[in-house]
Amino acid sequence: MGKVSDFYSNKCAFVTGASGFVGVALIEKLLRVCPQISCILILLRPKRGQDVEQRFETFRKHPVFEKLLQQRPQALHCIKIVTGDICEPGLGLSAADSKLVTDHAEIVFHSAASLDFEASLAATVESNYLGSQRVLELAAQCKKLKVFVHVSSSFANSFRLDCQEQMYDLFMPSEEVLRLVRELSPAELEKRT
Repeated sequence: MGKVSDFYSNKCAFVTGASGFVGVALIEKLLRVCPQISCILILLRPKRGQDVEQRFETFRKHPVFEKLLQQRPQALHCIKIVTGDICEPGLGLSAADSKLVTDHAEIVFHSAASLDFEASLAATVESNYLGSQRVLELAAQCKKLKVFVHVSSSFANSFRLDCQEQMYDLFMPSEEVLRLVRELSPAELEKRT
């Protein structure tokens, strides 16, 4: 085993955005390279008329898992669904699911986000800013937390021709954006953005 797989051995990860492009790739890689990972808790919400079990069934059938499942048919058995939504207070978790995450998660991967460029600023702030804040708050309660990883969209600085791995100044402090979203009507907000 290599150092990466040693680190994940017998550990539990909590993943948001598991059904998205990055989330699916991350989970496949974890299962393939770190077969001794004890569990992966994935946050799923009902969406487009599907409940979380139906969404998990779709997730399980993703083509990225085909080769892995040919080699290790039981590979996905360590995945457990946690029903919730980053747009809800407390991630919308039941008391039991919140306890499951805070008692067991040692690694948190937050990759959930809205990439809907047509969404209102209020909806985007709700999911991408406040959602991230809620995941971080839950992670802070995790008794065994070793690592918190936030995966951001490649569109975060898409207006830049050359984007380096560094923190860039914001056009407006995030607190000011949040204040405007809370205080202005949707029409006023649309005018200002």
